[in-house]
Amino acid sequence: MLPPSRFTPFLIVLSLLACVASRPLLVSGALASGGSQSPDELNDETADIQTYQQFLKVLLGNPRFGTAWDRVYEFHSNRGTLQVFHDALADAANLPELKAADGDKTSYVASTGSAIPEFTVSPDTGKAAVLVGMLDLQHVQSAAAVAALEKAVKLRAEDAVANWYLGKALVMNRQLDAAPAAFEKAIACRPAKTDLLEIYKELARTLQRSQQDAKALAAWQQLENLFPGDLRVKEQIATALAQDGRWQDALTRYEAMAKDSRDPDQRVQANLSACDLMIQLGRPQDAIKLLETQLGTLDADSWLYKEIRRRIEATFRSRDNMPGLVAYYQNWIRQHPEDVDAMARLGRTLSLQNQTADAATWYRKAIELAPANVALRESLIEQLVRDNRLSAAIVQYEQMAKFDAGNLDHIEAWGQLYLSNKDLSLEERQTKAAAVWERLLTNRAEDSVTIARLASLLRRAELRDRAIALYRSATEKSPNDAQFREYLGEYLHQLQRTDEAMAVWHEIAAGDRRSKANLIRLAEVLNRFDQTEPALAAMRDACSLDPDPAERLQFVEML
Repeated sequence: MLPPSRFTPFLIVLSLLACVASRPLLVSGALASGGSQSPDELNDETADIQTYQQFLKVLLGNPRFGTAWDRVYEFHSNRGTLQVFHDALADAANLPELKAADGDKTSYVASTGSAIPEFTVSPDTGKAAVLVGMLDLQHVQSAAAVAALEKAVKLRAEDAVANWYLGKALVMNRQLDAAPAAFEKAIACRPAKTDLLEIYKELARTLQRSQQDAKALAAWQQLENLFPGDLRVKEQIATALAQDGRWQDALTRYEAMAKDSRDPDQRVQANLSACDLMIQLGRPQDAIKLLETQLGTLDADSWLYKEIRRRIEATFRSRDNMPGLVAYYQNWIRQHPEDVDAMARLGRTLSLQNQTADAATWYRKAIELAPANVALRESLIEQLVRDNRLSAAIVQYEQMAKFDAGNLDHIEAWGQLYLSNKDLSLEERQTKAAAVWERLLTNRAEDSVTIARLASLLRRAELRDRAIALYRSATEKSPNDAQFREYLGEYLHQLQRTDEAMAVWHEIAAGDRRSKANLIRLAEVLNRFDQTEPALAAMRDACSLDPDPAERLQFVEML
């Protein structure tokens, strides 16, 4: 026993179900002196206890896994009293051999100072045994679970749940020969529909694990016969069969679902599952044909349409049969000459096989049918660039600009192609690239970010004067944004115009912009470009303006 000095305000002794069924059961929280819980904490604890008592009452009346079980289990788990709860149940079920030794119990006192007021319940011995078995199942104590649930079914022979859980415990304890009888007894007790479905699934899987294939298939068939028109049951059976590796049996059910379903989406999903099984069974061509039949029922822009196309391609890729995929798309396009998506996919497949000329041809055919499709032109441009056909790629950007004129990324890449085109002289490359990049300012002439972006591009083209003018324009339009002066100063410093760079940088914290934050940023910029003394001066000025400890430390590091 713990010494009195170790006691917290309340000592819980959860002797729930401490007596046999004929005697009332006490769940006690012996009050101890002292304590420091606030009123709010006590109110919260009281509410938790009341909620717990409600769920416990439900669980004692109908012991089974579910919401009531979860809430009761969570209550004891949070307080470290699961073993105490287990042993109280074992006492009520007359199962003293399943109780833990005293040294294995976790005291509630060690983990909390909350109180549980006394209340009594009158448990049923058989239900208490079920709950003991459930706790042992939860804790993977298979032998103990079997012992508890065997007693439960003796006391409650017609309890479907008790027999079902006994079957679970027997499976966990690797008594696969005995488990089916428990599941069959549970089925004979006429359980609820949702339970019946789960019990049959566990029965069939247990028979499968014990290599009783014929009996397992018969169990699945019995379940199916019980719910002849319920496609959801059929789907669950098919899923379970597929998981167990019974692909042909599962396929038969998915095919029946697709045939019988009136829901188009459900029909497509059943067919997709059937295709997966066909591939597992070594029937890829049948899978492809079935997938193709689904395409005609779907919108070409839908995610499901694209998913089916992806699965068709995966069927070929899984066998490393890229030439077969090319042949497949070529044949498909002959039958569906307006399928732009198939043309694009064929182009991408040919590109992956380094058949670049053929890939570009198919991209062009697709573009003829969908000239405003940006993704198609991007794919063609990428292919042309890979082939170093920059002039042809530039033409595509020119055509795309007719309907996609405001795309900044396209404008930047377009100008870069001009700059990289060695077929032109340097001056011509610079001029044409700059002309394209100037389009960035269309409808954005007052946007400092876009102006600075254009300046950076022109720096790349070594058009220095125009780049400097643009950086200055950005600073004028956003005078309080330090980054633009930082960019301009960096460029001037790169051009070895150090005095001009220093003047620009100092404007970061000049006049109305002189603040601690701007001085620190100025110091950081100057320090980055090895302007040590001016950087220290700026940081010293910043630290005169009520710095915090981190800023003082930054100054120390600079020193």
